Amino acid sequence: EEDPPEGTRAGIDHLSDLTQDSLDHFDCAALSEYEGTYLGDNSQMTNFFRAMPTGEDMEKFRIDGALGHLMVNYAAIANEDLPPNSVLHDGLRAIAACGFQNVQNLNAVSFLLNRDGKPQSITVNR
Repeated sequence: EEDPPEGTRAGIDHLSDLTQDSLDHFDCAALSEYEGTYLGDNSQMTNFFRAMPTGEDMEKFRIDGALGHLMVNYAAIANEDLPPNSVLHDGLRAIAACGFQNVQNLNAVSFLLNRDGKPQSITVNR
């Protein structure tokens, strides 16, 4: 696996590191090498999303090409380590927006994680 371009994560390696300040400093343009990636290109998709904020916690990816839908499963982390709800949602929306900007045929991204001891799915549509 390739290392992400320098500075793309802006210090957000794990979901628990997500803060509004760190999101404000994330630069999606630093991932321009992935622009035009096809949704079905699994290795490029994996590298691209792992280069994003919280990429290290992304465990599995599933693609439904017919619907243009990507599902991202996060690794299990301690519930108390998850950022507050608004920061979490802002971060996932920023990750999805960067995906929409760079990946062809991507219409929706679902993030699957465990929040407060309960499985939670957050879907962001184009």
